[in-house]
Amino acid sequence: MNPNNHDRVKQNSKNKLYRDVEKRLMTAFIYALAEYERVFGHLWGEQLAEEAKLTPEQEKFLNMFEEARKNILDNGNKQIRIFEKVLDQYDIEWKGEQRFYINMQNQNPN
Repeated sequence: MNPNNHDRVKQNSKNKLYRDVEKRLMTAFIYALAEYERVFGHLWGEQLAEEAKLTPEQEKFLNMFEEARKNILDNGNKQIRIFEKVLDQYDIEWKGEQRFYINMQNQNPN
């Protein structure tokens, strides 16, 4: 394989690994939030019709949930961006059948 093709294969492999991990991380965060909402949603009137008026206590719980949800998603997105930077420090080759070869020697001399 010529060097240009090999570099392209490595970059495509890295991109595939990133997309696969990103998808799984996002699924984990979203599932956790959905489960929290399923179990505790009654506290902020989750089962009520959209036009129903929330009590002050339900409003308080809804605001708390929305703040926690935002913080969780923001942190998840931050961790995914950090993962992408860490991934850039490695040579990765897709070997097919859900297998990757990762050269664990840090590519960043710093």
